[in-house]
Amino acid sequence: MENLKQISFSNGKYFISDKGNVYSANKKLKPQYTHQGYTKTQLTINDIQKGYLIHRLVAIEFIPNPENKKTVNHINGIKDDNRIENLEWATQLENNRHAIAAGLVNWDHLKLRVGKNHPNSKSIVQLTQDYKFINEWESARDCERETEFHQSHINNCANGKYKKHKGFIFMYSSDYNNLLQSRKEDSRAYQGSGQN
Repeated sequence: MENLKQISFSNGKYFISDKGNVYSANKKLKPQYTHQGYTKTQLTINDIQKGYLIHRLVAIEFIPNPENKKTVNHINGIKDDNRIENLEWATQLENNRHAIAAGLVNWDHLKLRVGKNHPNSKSIVQLTQDYKFINEWESARDCERETEFHQSHINNCANGKYKKHKGFIFMYSSDYNNLLQSRKEDSRAYQGSGQN
């Protein structure tokens, strides 16, 4: 038998069961699947329709969360098994560790996509404000690991959104090499014009 609870923010319009079923006042709602394999439902509250993850609705209404954890973990790893006994509140770190331990995530595959191994990774150079070379890293992530600089700020500098970060200029190595090449060409052109 299912235990039903009113979805607390639905103004009495919707109910959730401890088995993960969602009901309106007069019928069971059919769940939809997200791209990640979780189930969700569409609720209209105060004339605004919005999608809600069913496992979160079950946890919010049935599972105490005294530590105010933000993530709901599927204990058996089955993303559409939204029964109360299969759900627990977790931190993001606890959720990630569970996924790795349960074999739901291929850790070796993840390691291959971080820092310099990420397919979009680009090497970064650090420069003084007058463009003197200081150091080069294989990625902004590698730079962050070895320094006090922040990866997002480094990338924002390299993308031209910021001029500098903590007093330094950061550029993608390819852009820096292009800058050096253009300076060499400008220098040759200047010398070739006979104006020494």
